[in-house]
Amino acid sequence: MISAGLLLIGAVLFVNGMAFLGHADPRNSAIINIFVGLLTTAIPFYLLTTAKGPDDFLGASPVFLFGLTYLWAGITNLTRNDATGFGWYCIWVAAITVVFAAVALFHFGDPKQAIIWLNWGVLWGLFWSVLARGRADHGLAAGAAAIVMSVWTCTVPAILTMLGLWADLPVWPVIVATVLTPFAVRALFRFSSSSSLAQEPQATMVS
Repeated sequence: MISAGLLLIGAVLFVNGMAFLGHADPRNSAIINIFVGLLTTAIPFYLLTTAKGPDDFLGASPVFLFGLTYLWAGITNLTRNDATGFGWYCIWVAAITVVFAAVALFHFGDPKQAIIWLNWGVLWGLFWSVLARGRADHGLAAGAAAIVMSVWTCTVPAILTMLGLWADLPVWPVIVATVLTPFAVRALFRFSSSSSLAQEPQATMVS
């Protein structure tokens, strides 16, 4: 169930990145944001009602961060409300990702997930910079980062988990993906800059 939700998170993250780069209408992207937001709120509720111990709670609770993120982004884009408050929520989540990275590493012994959490933290931080601090010049970087991370932090792990391959994957591919991410973001950033399609950032959002 978590892997299916992660696959959809990859989809909405990709769409939101494209909207930030100016290739999609933010109001149109609100539909998938609200849908995935509702789903990633309902899934942890179900998992918590069937939880059998503290580890189950630790595994399910972080999903709420995504649920509220996408619901807030979808409603804000649909109504065109001010996104400043949403941006400050993003920096709070960015800080919390450090906690969940530590939990993944030291409690669950999962360095791959710990690294992914830290990458998500950087992404939420970028959106805080754009939405709360008004750094429109960071909008292209945030959109490019959302697209790149939608692939390797969400879509690929979800598919590999469904195939039963993620657990046996060594940590080095995740490290390599993290190292290559800035280069991929920069390449996509430069391509989008030259296309002159960037628009004023709105509440289009992340992970």
